[in-house]
Amino acid sequence: MFTNLKRKNSGRVLPVTALLPMLLLVIVLVLTACGGGGGGKGSGSESTATAGSSGTPEQTPDTTATQNTSGGSNKDITGNFTDPLFLAYVQESVGNSEGEPIFASDVSSIKTIAVSNMDITSLDGMEFFTSLTTLYCSNNRLTQLDIGENTALEILNCGINQLTALDVSKNIALKDIACYTNLLNELDVSKNTALEKLDCSYNQLTRLDVSNNVVLEKLSCTDSPLTRQDITGLDESRTTVILD
Repeated sequence: MFTNLKRKNSGRVLPVTALLPMLLLVIVLVLTACGGGGGGKGSGSESTATAGSSGTPEQTPDTTATQNTSGGSNKDITGNFTDPLFLAYVQESVGNSEGEPIFASDVSSIKTIAVSNMDITSLDGMEFFTSLTTLYCSNNRLTQLDIGENTALEILNCGINQLTALDVSKNIALKDIACYTNLLNELDVSKNTALEKLDCSYNQLTRLDVSNNVVLEKLSCTDSPLTRQDITGLDESRTTVILD
């Protein structure tokens, strides 16, 4: 198609080979133009992607774990166990390694705590043992004992401690109370109508009312100021009394 091209002012026909450099230049220019456009589109796509990433609505953080530890059966209660010896006992009881969190659901079904002779000073955290029926915590260094949340408790042995008070008014299922060798100067068992055995020996009790304990079978009050006259409602026809 280029054979008929003529140069101005000369009348000669230019050979095809003379036009090759020009054709190459045109091709390069076209390719450059196309490449630039493509680059522009690529850049535009990248910009769009970046904008899309930054413009994506922020995902709402998954707060399930946090919510689960804020209360209820999945509450992390590890910090409630202030005595390290009692904490270690609970860790072992629920099958945890040292440092693993303890949740309320881990202990809510436990029925027995046996921590006698362990030099424990506090049973804080025991309130989460809501199914507890038996508590053995004798011969420790307890100065107080809160069992108000352990309403299923049937057997309590807290002897040989340093308790100055013992509130069992909410533990109406109690059948056996052993609180011997403490520093108690009063004990109210009027709400414990299911009580069958009571050992309050080696305390400072000066009076005791067992009028409501109609199924009481055995009462031990040795080495205390109590006399028979100091025990109200005592029926020795059904209750064996040990005072000496």
